Amino acid sequence: PVGPVYIVQNGDTLWDIAALFNTGINDIMIANGLPNADIYIGDRLVIPGLEGLSGTLITKIVPFGETLRSLSRQYRVDEALLKKLNHIVSPTQLYAGAKLIILQQDDQPAWPARSNLKQGETLLELAVRQATDAWTLAEINRLPGTWAGLPDDVLYLPSGSSDAKPTGLPA
Repeated sequence: PVGPVYIVQNGDTLWDIAALFNTGINDIMIANGLPNADIYIGDRLVIPGLEGLSGTLITKIVPFGETLRSLSRQYRVDEALLKKLNHIVSPTQLYAGAKLIILQQDDQPAWPARSNLKQGETLLELAVRQATDAWTLAEINRLPGTWAGLPDDVLYLPSGSSDAKPTGLPA
């Protein structure tokens, strides 16, 4: 079957998984050729209703200070897709401690490091400081151009060391 895969975790039931992805138990059983509702830790289940997507569906607990934008950048997933997967209709639904479904591309791991633009710093200066270039930073952070970096915006880096932690406070 074609579609994103969910790996069964400890404590998961077919009912829980169906509720998590807003689909039916029978739909999951048919899509995966399951003779009954028995599932085991580590089973890889294709989730119906998400055709056109590929990768592994993982759940993450939202850390304090993270936003939909920062999580979208970190995991290389479009914000609109995160909203769709998690049925988010209001930004207030994303809070620290909430469980978030993320589509992780098998060939694209999450970005390892991040930094903030300091007050008065340009994207080019940050790039030089992090031994990369401004165009790469703009591309991986989905900025419309190298001019679009804002002070205190959390930007992900292709390599290097993290010197920024989310605070949960506005810039």
